Formats: sequence, structure tokens, C-alpha cells
Amino acid sequence: MVATETSPFRVLVMGGVETRFHHFDELGPALARVLAQANPQPSVTSLLAADALYPEVLREFDALVSITTGGELSQAQEHALLSAVAEPNNDRARPLHFLGVHGASCSFSNSSRYLNFLGGRFLRHPPMATFRVEVDADHPVTSGVRPFDIHDELYILELLADVRVLLSAVNPEPAPSTPRSPLGWVRQHGQGKVCYLAPGHGPEQLEHPSVARLIAQALAWFRAG
Repeated sequence: MVATETSPFRVLVMGGVETRFHHFDELGPALARVLAQANPQPSVTSLLAADALYPEVLREFDALVSITTGGELSQAQEHALLSAVAEPNNDRARPLHFLGVHGASCSFSNSSRYLNFLGGRFLRHPPMATFRVEVDADHPVTSGVRPFDIHDELYILELLADVRVLLSAVNPEPAPSTPRSPLGWVRQHGQGKVCYLAPGHGPEQLEHPSVARLIAQALAWFRAG
């Protein structure tokens, strides 16, 4: 069974409140507003990570959008997440697809399996600034998205897996081998799709037209199977 117009694509938005940054009570509603504009409109549920990462919860959804920051994963939570994405585990015989936004790359640092699954990890960022995001538009997630300027935290990220980089910016800490910083990518985990988008420090950044479009198109890419 696949999602249809009469069978909404079921999205779980997962957040956390483990740090003084990126509060879920602000980011969750902003992300829900962005998702509500997706076409076709998904069915959206929001939960904290502590309540979301259980097999009996994850099997109720088609996609997990994570905007967590910090926290740790137990072995049971790690297994629940990675297994749900790797193979079909719900009534539609589809894997759970995963979209990590912004702080998802600086979450669950105790789990190397999670970070490899995501494809990279946060190292640091310079002060908030306006910078240009370059776009490889030759992918369903980025199709039609032109390079854009955004005032955000420019994450310095370390790639940990085989990914296809779709977004990048001039590296504020340039080295001969890394003139650009990856800011978004896609990869495969088993049968599930994984996407990471670094922009999204606050509601203003999440609702930036280009970021909102990227999020909506990531869902459409997931939905396409």
C-alpha cells in the first residue's frame, strides 16, 4: 500500500530540549507550518525524541523529521531508528524515511551508528552571519531551487559516509582540500532515504522560502518511493 490523496503521508516531527539552543517549543510549530504547505499536505505529529524512538511509534509513520539538538541514544532507541529506516516496518510495507534538519547533526553524539547513518556530524560554527548557499539542483530535493542567501549558523560539518552533497557554502575556515562546506546531502540507508539540511537555526530560517521548499521537496522525494 502506498500513500495516496486519501491516505496522507504520515510525518513525525521529532525535537528535543536538551540545550539552551533550538527550543522545540519554537522550532516544532515553525516546522509544522512549513510541512503544512507541502503538496500534498502530510499528516503531522510532533513528539520529543524520548517519546518517539520506539518501534511501536515509528511504525505508524512514513517519514521522521528530526530537529533535535544534543541528547543521547540508548541502544534500544538506536536500533529502533536504524531498523525502521533500513526496511519496511509499517502497514504500507514501506521503510521510514529520515530528514534531519540543522541540529540533527549535533545530536546523539554517543552513537557513532546514528552519525554514520545521518552521513555527517557537526563540528562547530562561526557567529551567525549572512552567507550564500550554492545548490546542486540536479536532484528531486533541490530541483528548481536557486542559490540563496540566508542569515543563519554556518555549520562546519564532517562527512562520515558516502553521501551526495546538494548544498554548500564557502568554508569560513578554508583549507586546501575543503574550500567549501557541505550544508545538505542525501544518502540511502537500507531501503530508506536519508536527507540532511543544515539551515534552520530558528523559525525565521526554517520559513525562509528556499529552506521551506527544500523541506517540502525532501518529503516529496520520500513519498515517491
